[in-house]
Amino acid sequence: FEQRIDATKGLTRGQLRVAVVSTAKYFVPRLLGTFCAKHPEIDISLEVLNRDGVVQRLRDNRDDLYIMS
Repeated sequence: FEQRIDATKGLTRGQLRVAVVSTAKYFVPRLLGTFCAKHPEIDISLEVLNRDGVVQRLRDNRDDLYIMS
């Protein structure tokens, strides 16, 4: 509820859970770094796994964003 109220005020906060395959570990941190600089109130959790690990997390709907290549 607080996140929705803050969003109407133009404020953002919360948590973003990201799971990526191991090959994405070379470029995703730079993208997330830029995002963190623009949105310091959002806590980011990054999981770097093999393909099967990311697919299992996707099946379990454990994260907000999945990056696979």
